Amino acid sequence: MTHTHTQNEQSLNIVGSVFIRLDDKAREDLFWIRHGQWRNVSLYIKGIVDEEQRRNQTFPSIFVMTDDVLLMKSIQDYANSPPIGADELYTKQYLRE
Repeated sequence: MTHTHTQNEQSLNIVGSVFIRLDDKAREDLFWIRHGQWRNVSLYIKGIVDEEQRRNQTFPSIFVMTDDVLLMKSIQDYANSPPIGADELYTKQYLRE
């Protein structure tokens, strides 16, 4: 059986998603090669916001998948920390839902 809606009838077709693979990708990632660290969580969220603008739609939820426990904790912390500016308010609302 394929589920195309959540329990509250939101369509799963409009859920934003991001797959952040870190552990085995360091040697291939240009950002890591240049800076010796991973991107800030806000850059991943900005990518989702940019995609929303490109499609002219808002994702009601964002699904995050990663192979890194610390990154997932960072995303959760980012979603629950006080916003610094208007853009962060906009992006953080998605991570809290």
